[in-house]
Amino acid sequence: MVETNRTWGTRYPSELCDRSLVAFTHITRTGGNSLIHVLRYNYFLRCCDVRPLSRDSGGVFGPEDMIKIWRINPLVECIVGHAVRPNDDLDAAFPGIRYITLLRDPAERYVSQYLQHLAKRGYLPFEHFLKKDRANRQTRFIAGAEDLSAAKQILAERYLAVGVSDQFDEFLVLLSKKLAPRFVAPSYRIVNVSSNEQAKQRILARHRDRILETQRLDTELYNFVRFELFAREKARFPRFDDDVRLLEERRAKSSPPLMLPCVDYLVRHVYYRPATGIVRVLNGLPARGQS
Repeated sequence: MVETNRTWGTRYPSELCDRSLVAFTHITRTGGNSLIHVLRYNYFLRCCDVRPLSRDSGGVFGPEDMIKIWRINPLVECIVGHAVRPNDDLDAAFPGIRYITLLRDPAERYVSQYLQHLAKRGYLPFEHFLKKDRANRQTRFIAGAEDLSAAKQILAERYLAVGVSDQFDEFLVLLSKKLAPRFVAPSYRIVNVSSNEQAKQRILARHRDRILETQRLDTELYNFVRFELFAREKARFPRFDDDVRLLEERRAKSSPPLMLPCVDYLVRHVYYRPATGIVRVLNGLPARGQS
């Protein structure tokens, strides 16, 4: 069954329009891969890594992309990716969408970005990277521009849950309450962690002040989330800190399940990723890539 979306004059399936969709805005180098593994645990084959599937998307995942994903995986209930942003078109087409995201200490995130650059593209002096790399990436991810006021408003009004990576367990507990009973905070493992911790600490010790000078908006946004938005959300739930301690104890005593990740990996790499790659190629985009 399909229904006409009057706002955009496009026919969307009512089954999808009426569905609650969790949408994770994965800001680069914020610990998002660990959260994606937790979302996959909860939603299993209903969790889809998404990216723009057509040239006119502007690098942001939109409603036509969502329709294509649904046709590839009719079970979809959770989408994750760097291209998942607050999108008026997407919200209008699918009113049940609920955004979540994680922010990270701006200096920590920036150095992690630099180390990733070294690993993928070879050596570049940090001073050169500091001049070359665009500032305030987290603010721009949320607002689409270096607009702190807009980013704060979007996070406060359009996101179901926002946390910070250095309070990851607390964020999982918040999600378990916001998405109950669909979401549970499981045992997990931290993934995609830099192996060069010593190098990161050396750079931070030497350049933290210079980094923060270029990341003023991100610093204000991070502080807003950690000390205002997230703190206010935690205060809404009695015994929140007790639930965090229970999660930490349970995680220390158990191991993440093995079978679900194996099946998920096979389905993603044998079916889902090739299928979305083919759609991208047919629409004039490279098979690989996030935008």
